[in-house]
Amino acid sequence: MKKIFIAGLICSMSAFAWIPGVCDIGDARQDSFGKAQDYFIIDECAKGQSTEISLPDFTHKVYWCSCYTGALACYFGKDIEKLKKANSEELKKADEKATKLADKCYLKMIKQ
Repeated sequence: MKKIFIAGLICSMSAFAWIPGVCDIGDARQDSFGKAQDYFIIDECAKGQSTEISLPDFTHKVYWCSCYTGALACYFGKDIEKLKKANSEELKKADEKATKLADKCYLKMIKQ
């Protein structure tokens, strides 16, 4: 009975994984808007620093940006048009959540 309850709990929790805004660390590494859009967002994110950084630091910045892009894709349901049409409040909320998720994703990625 306990095994059935645990299996049911896991299934019910994973049933919400497809809902935009319900994301986990794995989503941040797997979700995307598509290769071209992801590349553009990662490129803009990585270039977003005004000071020069070393190659290893830049590599880590790209890792973090890839996690951030995946987190944004998760929160916007992989729909780039929703991201483009989002107002400033929606973007601010998504940015806060995506940043937290990207930080967790990045830490997990560099530990591997």
